[in-house]
Amino acid sequence: MPRTLKAQVARPFLPRHFPGHGMYFWIDADAWLQDWRAVELYCAAAGRGRLAIVPEIDRAYKRHYKRPKPFGWTLAWKCYREAFGWRVADRLGRNPMVNCGVFALHHDAPHWEAWRRIMTGVLQRTRFFYVEQIALNYAIFAEHLPVNFLPAYCNWTPGDAAPAFDGHRGVFVEPYAPHETIGVMHLAGREQKEQVFTLARLEGGTITTGLRYRDARGLNGAPIAISA
Repeated sequence: MPRTLKAQVARPFLPRHFPGHGMYFWIDADAWLQDWRAVELYCAAAGRGRLAIVPEIDRAYKRHYKRPKPFGWTLAWKCYREAFGWRVADRLGRNPMVNCGVFALHHDAPHWEAWRRIMTGVLQRTRFFYVEQIALNYAIFAEHLPVNFLPAYCNWTPGDAAPAFDGHRGVFVEPYAPHETIGVMHLAGREQKEQVFTLARLEGGTITTGLRYRDARGLNGAPIAISA
């Protein structure tokens, strides 16, 4: 099996691989932390056996303003169909995809067992890129396991909406007021890792930059080219 898939399907087994911890906080290798408050929010929201996680939905995300897919065949719908069949896809496929690239969960929460069981069953029938994510989505929406959905700035995907830039503080923020600081920048997708973005500045004008951690470090204290 490809090493990347091995890493993906290992997530439901984290307490088994790394026992002895009260809570597990996962962040994908293509995501980086800009604001520590996001970690505190995840850990607080994961209390009382709830999964703290972010759905891929926000007022700024362009996917919500596009024409509907023919017959409602969104990516989520296709993943449900591949993993569980047509009936489940028609029932759950309109729900937003919950992104397991960043999450927090207590060691004794029931989600771990459900996630392992569902994903293992799917892998006996098929294999595809989102197999572990759709298994977790099924646990949330079909088996109704308790969850705290956090705002998009806790797992921001710039492929859906480019952030804005607050030059006074040197941080990336939401593009719309109140311009919350983006806690986790998740560069999901090959294009986002190398793309150069032209971002609106809260002070006016624009700034051209990548969105990797090294790019953010370069913006702090470095001269910034501002366009009118």
